[in-house]
Amino acid sequence: MNNDAIKSRMVPALTRQLDSLAKTNHTGVGRLTEQLKEICLKARLGSVDRLACQSESIAVSSPILSDCTVTQMRELADHLAGELSYLEERLAVFEIDQITPEVRIRSESPQTDVEARAYFEVQVGRSGISLKRFEKQPGHPRKVVPAVLTRGIFRRLCVDLVLAVQQ
Repeated sequence: MNNDAIKSRMVPALTRQLDSLAKTNHTGVGRLTEQLKEICLKARLGSVDRLACQSESIAVSSPILSDCTVTQMRELADHLAGELSYLEERLAVFEIDQITPEVRIRSESPQTDVEARAYFEVQVGRSGISLKRFEKQPGHPRKVVPAVLTRGIFRRLCVDLVLAVQQ
């Protein structure tokens, strides 16, 4: 399936699922799933309205990645760091785990205030790609926090993560 075919299939499907969650005045944890042949997209959402959503996680799994080398994962992570430039913080490769193998990219300049630091983290591994937003308060372990995204940015993120697996 080429990039245009993926976009033309995914965007309306994601829009329908978001509309469905918004119509129910969704404020709890909702799940959104889209299957494209061997690629599976799953997202956990907090509240959803007609303009925005709170994304707790977005994950793409595919057997395509199961044989990737660390070098290939690094290339994919570098590609994603450039491709996801529309997020509120610029991303860069943060950590390469040769044993797992896995590559993590994070916000280069996290949002920082007096009480906490918040950042995006993308993990690229043989099981797939995942994107989450974390918050770290001094003296406490980091925790996943919802990323507030417009519905357009959310759909774009989902499509870009699926397309990255196709590369």
